[in-house]
Amino acid sequence: MDHVFKVITTLLAFATVGSFVAAGIIIAFIMQMPWWKLHAYLKKHYPQRWEEITTIGRLIGPGARNGPRTIRYIYDDREIDDPSILKLKLTLRKLWSIALKLFIASFGCILLVIIIDFVAAALGVKGM
Repeated sequence: MDHVFKVITTLLAFATVGSFVAAGIIIAFIMQMPWWKLHAYLKKHYPQRWEEITTIGRLIGPGARNGPRTIRYIYDDREIDDPSILKLKLTLRKLWSIALKLFIASFGCILLVIIIDFVAAALGVKGM
């Protein structure tokens, strides 16, 4: 019985961490393409908006990667009459939603591993 719980908790721990790290990396890479397309499109067609989004304070000028401003821009209603921007915004909203769900789900899976480990400890099974 000790061996079964050790194997289960070890496999769950590695599967949970590995799958969520891999999924997070994949989503991060997938998210980069529309993110940079949006910045390039804004730079070409809406230079003032691009400058506003990619400037960090007064020290780091346009062209910087300002994630919080970009995310706010993705969820606001500016320039949604432009079909290219609307498409990029909707794509990024969907990817951002998936990333947040994945992040929240990872806590559930980690909690499951912890509960299984506690149950194993309560049954007298020694840790991993």
